Amino acid sequence: MVNSMVWLKFIISAGLVVFAGIKLTKYADILSDRFSISKAWMGMILLGAITSLPEATASIASAAVFHAPNLAVGNIAGSVNFNLMIVVLMEFVYRKGSITAQIQTKRTYEWSAVFYSLLSSIVVIEIFLSSKTNLIAFGPISLGSILIVVFYFLGSKFIFKKEANDKSNSVKRVVTSQDKILILKMAAGAFAVILGGVWLSDSCNQISAITGLGQTFVGITLLGFVTSLPEIVVSVSALKMGAFDLAFGNIFGSNMFNILILAICEIVYRKGPIFAAVAQTHILMMTLSVVLTTILIVGIRKGAKKTFFGFGFDVILMMICFAIGMKFLYDLR
Repeated sequence: MVNSMVWLKFIISAGLVVFAGIKLTKYADILSDRFSISKAWMGMILLGAITSLPEATASIASAAVFHAPNLAVGNIAGSVNFNLMIVVLMEFVYRKGSITAQIQTKRTYEWSAVFYSLLSSIVVIEIFLSSKTNLIAFGPISLGSILIVVFYFLGSKFIFKKEANDKSNSVKRVVTSQDKILILKMAAGAFAVILGGVWLSDSCNQISAITGLGQTFVGITLLGFVTSLPEIVVSVSALKMGAFDLAFGNIFGSNMFNILILAICEIVYRKGPIFAAVAQTHILMMTLSVVLTTILIVGIRKGAKKTFFGFGFDVILMMICFAIGMKFLYDLR
């Protein structure tokens, strides 16, 4: 009976996250049109942060409330990889050739990939060094977390300037009552995502104990996948609306924000640097995400490309690398 209640809570919270994600996509698309905001920037900064709320809520709750650092970091490590694999799902849905061939090469995409890779590398280095020596820390905050915060905001500012230059013809308009209602709806959707994220964290923590799979494996796979549901819903919904920039901007922006969440987790963990308290397995998954990011950017830059059974070479290579990574993860559980 207890087990069934845990799974029921898991399913309900996942459904709430999906429903809110669909609504948020529509609201963001409308706002970007009304205010002539670049859909790439809207996806990267605003939607990227909003759709990362489940990861933020679940990981912060895991670190602060449940004292489960492997669940907190595992959730992020799994989520950034699942987010990138959304492109594979989009290719299934699109079915008109390579989806990345339809994306115009944007410097913002490339720079977001660069900054994401930099942030992920900091995490990898911190976790690796924690097994060799004591991490440089200022109180409970490691140097790595400080660098993550600094480079995240520097990267966001840099990307914003790039988009502003590309969107120099934007039209300013007065905020109307309809705009305010739309913003309130987005806030309500964000709250629903947060609520669902708390429930997901609690249910996954119980599932890891019930199944005996452990916090690291459950965090990377189950929690990582479910907290990526908003990104999946948003990107696929944006694809169906023809908003390719919104879809891809959401993926890259969400991953950047996800790494920032780890710095927040360390603040609330209060048992010292969180990177020193987690399994080395996370190095594998964070490195995999950088590899997948690189493949995706190369695929976008390549443009027109041959397809195999309707799939671009980049998507096929991503599937292969992801499958290999998950096999290693299962063996190391």
